[in-house]
Amino acid sequence: MEKDFNKRQIGLLKDVQLAQEVCELYYVQNLQVSRIVRQTGCSRSRVYRIINNFALETLDLVESMKKRKELNPTKK
Repeated sequence: MEKDFNKRQIGLLKDVQLAQEVCELYYVQNLQVSRIVRQTGCSRSRVYRIINNFALETLDLVESMKKRKELNPTKK
């Protein structure tokens, strides 16, 4: 039982880390979704799902990341 709980916790942590990476690449580094797909190994639909869920759940953080993007040069 405890092992299952630990596995779920590790899975959730990995999901959060992936979401953080994807959103950082998208909002701050301004990478295109196709580059994020290649870099992370995720499917295009998963990348879009992560971006959309993140935007819906954390509006303030998205705005702050967009402001950080303005400080970084545009990368393609």
